[in-house]
Amino acid sequence: MSPRPQSESVVFEGKASVIAREIRQAILSGEYPEGTSLRQRDLAAHFGVSPTPVREALSRLQAEGYVETRLHQGSVVRGLQDRMSENWQLRMVLEGLATELATARIDAAGLKAIRDRAEAFAVAAPRDWEQSNRDFHFEIYRHAESPVLLRFLSELFQTLDVAPTSKREHGVSVREHDDIIDAIARGDGAAARKAIESHVGGTAPQR
Repeated sequence: MSPRPQSESVVFEGKASVIAREIRQAILSGEYPEGTSLRQRDLAAHFGVSPTPVREALSRLQAEGYVETRLHQGSVVRGLQDRMSENWQLRMVLEGLATELATARIDAAGLKAIRDRAEAFAVAAPRDWEQSNRDFHFEIYRHAESPVLLRFLSELFQTLDVAPTSKREHGVSVREHDDIIDAIARGDGAAARKAIESHVGGTAPQR
């Protein structure tokens, strides 16, 4: 990232939040590749701030899995494969939980909305598959009625912009979506959870 003066967004949004966002974007874009050392003093000079908000920003990024602390190196950018493997493990757990909760709380209108999303994915053009698939998933998760869980899942999905492309055929995803819906419609939370965990696990990156 090229040096820049401290902007108004840094002042009003919160220094640590802005710094974390910009470093995160630099990591996702490849500007900071795996193994890059993120030195607090250099970053503080770059953003025109004291080391304190930089330290807080790096702590947030470590909690999100983007950086790790290494002996004698400080904060270092983690590898994509490590981040993605961890992402999928968390997704399987959280999406399973959200689906089970949604099954217990959803009404007829909600079930129809999920079916509509599934049908939209089934007929979508290839260029729209990714967004349509996300729409289907989050139509389920919002019926879990858990804002915190929904926020965690949204943050996990943000990292999929750099994920390896799924090799699963579109028709397979369509059938798996139908299996998930069938379990939800039956009110079988355990089966719905198992179905979506299998669905998510089927696209996990391989080491």
